Amino acid sequence: MEIETGTFVLEQRTSESGNSLRVQRFAIVGTYSKQPPFVGHAALLRKEETLNGPSTVSVHHMGPPIENLAQVSCHLIGQINLTNEEIESIENWLADVDTQYCDWKLLPFQQYIIKPHMKWEKSEKGRPIRQRFSCVGYVIEAYKAAGIELLETANLPGANKLLLMQAYSEFSEILNKPRLANNLGVPGNGPWKVALAGYLFHSTGRYSSSMSRKDGFIPTGVKEVNFPSNEAQPDLAE
Repeated sequence: MEIETGTFVLEQRTSESGNSLRVQRFAIVGTYSKQPPFVGHAALLRKEETLNGPSTVSVHHMGPPIENLAQVSCHLIGQINLTNEEIESIENWLADVDTQYCDWKLLPFQQYIIKPHMKWEKSEKGRPIRQRFSCVGYVIEAYKAAGIELLETANLPGANKLLLMQAYSEFSEILNKPRLANNLGVPGNGPWKVALAGYLFHSTGRYSSSMSRKDGFIPTGVKEVNFPSNEAQPDLAE
C-alpha cells in the first residue's frame, strides 16, 4: 500500500469501504475537540500504521508535558511522504529535546507556552537551556528540523479569547488569571496571532496533488481552526 499525501479525515477511511490508510512514521495526528471539526490537538505518530477509521494511536507530543509514549485519539492524519533523511532529522530533534529536560524537574505547565509557538528558556547568563512549546509548536519545530516549513507563523490571523478558551479548554481557568496568562504569552484580551492545530492540516492538505516541499502555509482566517473548514462562527471572528 503506497503512502498517500495530503490530509485525511479517518471517518472516511475504513476497511469496510476498502479504503484503509497507510500512515507513515511522524505523520501529523489530529484530535477533534468536543465540537468537530474544530481540531483541538496535534501530535506526531510514533510508528508506521495502517488505520481503519478513527483510532487510538501512540504519539510523541506536547501534552503537556512532553511525552514519547502517549496514547491519543486520532481523527485526522496529515502526511507529506517524508524522506528517510527527513525522518532521521525529526528523530534526532526528538532526542535533542529530551536531553534538554534530563536535568530539570518541572511541572507540565512549565514546559508549555501558547504564544509564541516555541520559546527558549535561558540561564541567568543568557544561555539557551530548554524549549517550551504548544502542541502545535512541537510539531512545527520537529518538521522545521527536517527543513520543512508547515506554517508561516509571522502571518497568522488574530484569535480572540473565546477561541483560545475553546482551543485550550484545559487552560480555561489559567487564561482568566492575568499573571498566568502572561506566562503563556497571551496577556490581556487579544486578539493574538496563535498557531492553532487546525492550521497544520490545511498545510498538509496542499500536498494532495504534489509532494514537492512548499513555503509555510498562511491561514486565510480563523475558520481554518476547523478541518474541513467552516464559515467563521461569530464568536471565532478576529
